[in-house]
Amino acid sequence: MFDEYTKSLNLDPHSASFRLVTDGQLPLRQVLHPEASAKEIDLPDYYWRFCDLRKEFVRFKAGDLSRALVPVAEAQKLQTMPSLPPIPASIAEMIQDLELQACQDNNEFYLKEARDMVTVIQNLLTLGHKFEANEIINLNLEPGIW
Repeated sequence: MFDEYTKSLNLDPHSASFRLVTDGQLPLRQVLHPEASAKEIDLPDYYWRFCDLRKEFVRFKAGDLSRALVPVAEAQKLQTMPSLPPIPASIAEMIQDLELQACQDNNEFYLKEARDMVTVIQNLLTLGHKFEANEIINLNLEPGIW
């Protein structure tokens, strides 16, 4: 259904410029993919990469700082460099930081949250931010230490 919707908007979800933007990694990695696997549903390629809005927000706030390289000979300068901003705890925190108007629809939390995400994304795009930090969902996960 989502493929059909994007096609009705004349979007190509399979192009390199198409991005899914999520609030963290949980919606895709720990909800959609396990559910699709349990129901034996093959997900299109674009569901295997996404941009995490919280991390993109940090990239935006940090500017070029997140890409700065410091030569080993000048490592002592690291102590005086500003640190990266913290990852925001919520969409509401991003709205407040950007001094934007939050959605006033109090009827449904998830609808309000989605609309606030759109507001943040549109603002970042207007300010020149490019959503380029694709995260990849791997089919096989490495076992973690408990």
